Amino acid sequence: AFPNSQDTVPLRGRKHGPWCAQSRYHRWGPITRPTVTLAKRLALWGRAHRHAIAALRGMRSIAVTRRNGAGRPARFTITDGRHRSYTLAAESFRHACNREDAAIPSLSPDERLPSAHVRVAVDGSKVRFTAGRGHGHGVGMCQYGGEALAKSGYNATSILGFYYQGAKIESLY
Repeated sequence: AFPNSQDTVPLRGRKHGPWCAQSRYHRWGPITRPTVTLAKRLALWGRAHRHAIAALRGMRSIAVTRRNGAGRPARFTITDGRHRSYTLAAESFRHACNREDAAIPSLSPDERLPSAHVRVAVDGSKVRFTAGRGHGHGVGMCQYGGEALAKSGYNATSILGFYYQGAKIESLY
C-alpha cells in the first residue's frame, strides 16, 4: 500500500481472517467501465501527478505485475494501443481509476473502486473489475473487524495487537 516507504512490520499487508465479513465491502464487484473513459481517467491522473501514464492512448490490457505477501495486488501494468506499458502502485491505480475531472463523466458511488484488491480484465470496449475485496489500502485495521473482535470480548490492546503485529503501545506523555 505504501510503495515508496520502508517496510514496517506492523503495517505489512497480511491476511486478517474472517473478522471483516460484516463490511459491505468484504467482497464486491463486478464493476464494468468503458475502456475509452477509463483510459482518459488514467491519463488525466497521470497529468495531475506528473506520471508517464499521462501519455496513455487507448487500453489493450491491465495486469497485476506484483503482489504483496498477503497476495494482494501491489503493482499494475497498463498497456495501451501503441503497446507502451505504464506501471502504477496499487493505491495509485485505484486513485487513478477513481479520478474525477470535468473532462469525463462523474462516477457514481457504485462505479468507484473501493480497493485495488481486485481482478481486472480489458474486454474490448469494457474493463471489468471482479472479485473485489476490502475497502482501502489493505494496511492496518479493518473497522468492522475491530468491532467484531470487541463484540467477541477482545480488549483494545488485544485488537491493536492483532492488526498491528509487532507494534508496541507506549504512553508518550
